Amino acid sequence: MIENSGVSSGNIDLTQPEETCRALGLCEEQSLAEYLLGEQPLNLEAIVEQVNSNPNSTWTAAAPSKFATATKNSVRKMMGTVVDPDWKVTLKEKTYYPEMAVPDNFDARYHWYQCEGVINHVRD
Repeated sequence: MIENSGVSSGNIDLTQPEETCRALGLCEEQSLAEYLLGEQPLNLEAIVEQVNSNPNSTWTAAAPSKFATATKNSVRKMMGTVVDPDWKVTLKEKTYYPEMAVPDNFDARYHWYQCEGVINHVRD
């Protein structure tokens, strides 16, 4: 049973992910105005300055060039859970493998060539 802040396994229905998301308070509903505001480029320099001006900070922030033109909406797409009724996770029985030596060199792209479409797709 899953219990945390009023969440129980009775609230989870994998056949209806959108309803489960709402029941658990995990879904965000956004107005058009909020969406449009999220399309503005992020001011990463202001965030970097805020972090770096904190005297208790134990690290130094820098704005990665990868996010130079990023918007709040584009970053959110990389961070969340996809709630899509067509997606379903089916858990398989646990499989136990005998203990084996770890190879010195291993490349999944060659070992599992039939999975090329999944292995070569990096969600970043």
